[in-house]
Amino acid sequence: MKVFVVVAIQVLIRLKDKIMYDLFLSRYSSDIKTADIAFFSAPMNWRQYLHKNNLHYFSDVMLGDMIEETKKSRIILCIDSNFESILSFDITRKKKKFIISKNWTGIQKYISYHDIFTIFFDIILNDVIDKHSNLKCNRITHEYLERLIEKTAFRLINQHKLKILFFSCEDCFPNFLLIDYAKKRNIPCIALQHGVVCFPLWAKVYPLSRTSGFLPDITCLYGEADKENFLEYGIHSPEQLIITGSPRYDIIYHADRIYSREKFCTGNNIPLNHQIILWTTQSHGMTDEENIRQLNLVFGACDGIPDITLVIKQHPGERKKHYRLIQSYRRRHSCNSLILPKDSDTFEALYASNLVITFHSTTGREAVAFKKPLIVLDPQDWGGYCREDVGILVSSIQEAKQVISRLLRDDKELAVNREKYISRYFFAIDGKSTERVVQLIEKVLSDQVKPVTL
Repeated sequence: MKVFVVVAIQVLIRLKDKIMYDLFLSRYSSDIKTADIAFFSAPMNWRQYLHKNNLHYFSDVMLGDMIEETKKSRIILCIDSNFESILSFDITRKKKKFIISKNWTGIQKYISYHDIFTIFFDIILNDVIDKHSNLKCNRITHEYLERLIEKTAFRLINQHKLKILFFSCEDCFPNFLLIDYAKKRNIPCIALQHGVVCFPLWAKVYPLSRTSGFLPDITCLYGEADKENFLEYGIHSPEQLIITGSPRYDIIYHADRIYSREKFCTGNNIPLNHQIILWTTQSHGMTDEENIRQLNLVFGACDGIPDITLVIKQHPGERKKHYRLIQSYRRRHSCNSLILPKDSDTFEALYASNLVITFHSTTGREAVAFKKPLIVLDPQDWGGYCREDVGILVSSIQEAKQVISRLLRDDKELAVNREKYISRYFFAIDGKSTERVVQLIEKVLSDQVKPVTL
């Protein structure tokens, strides 16, 4: 009975999402009939973005430049593949996204009311629940969702006659199921590395038995170091890994031309004589105890350093409770501080900063590219920043205060290692990564590159 109720709740969630999509979002979705390529991304990647043409606009920060370049010669479709329950605040955000860019639609468009119910009854009538009576409820829920995604993938791919699927988060749900479905039908799947992959943590989270059927045919990587890690800890073949650099980092090549520290300070009421400490938080992936420990450490250290402003950039996945917790520390501590909007331009903040603090976020890697001293809060150093001598680990208020003060005066102990790090982890900051990925897409479409399937 418990399993029945759990799956029935999932049915109600999917039914509610489908109704909300049809009522409030479908009229703003893309009406493209057929497309050569579909790009899949998550809502949190939709943010304010400064393009190399020096104009601000809202776009997908992972795929935006590729989308703009690809649609010059190909018909494209962009899928908001978030499969979490649609909440009221999501409606406004998604509506704005669909209106701004006519290429986007939601995955819910391809879910049918018929499938929502028939899969549920099939599980019951065929005694799937009895057969799995010893398994946990979440396993039955996954079975329901897997079947629903398979039906959805069939409808999406066949309706638009898609030739390639392109993902910015290939290991996220439901993307890995879409990849599995597409590969079985010989439709090439390409993934773009979307952040720092913490090895060997990645191998523990995604064991071989779980990932072998869900690998993209091609994964575009940031640099040589990432390829080495994928080959050592993953199950990819060398032919499946292509180093292109990250299109998102093309903007770094143009940074001095389009960013202004003075403009950033003026826009955020930061005294021009202050040094800026940028803290990129990852509260959503930590316990309350871990968050409190880090808040005590960072605010405690900054309280004792004169003429600095602590600028906090939250991870897009953080919740309101995390924002409220940070605000409570801002009220209790004396250092000048501010929280940037979550959809603000992270690169602008990195450019304007004098020092960056992070746990193991991708922003640590980006800080190195912007030639900023880096402080690491992760004692395991999953991001590898301390191991590569481009970051320094701190674990106490006093230690953090000393290291911050020292690096703000002179960061040569880290600066000497940056060029080597950039060459291994970024391939090249030359403004041409978008071009390389688009050329790869064209080669796959023209059958010049044969995807490799294990």
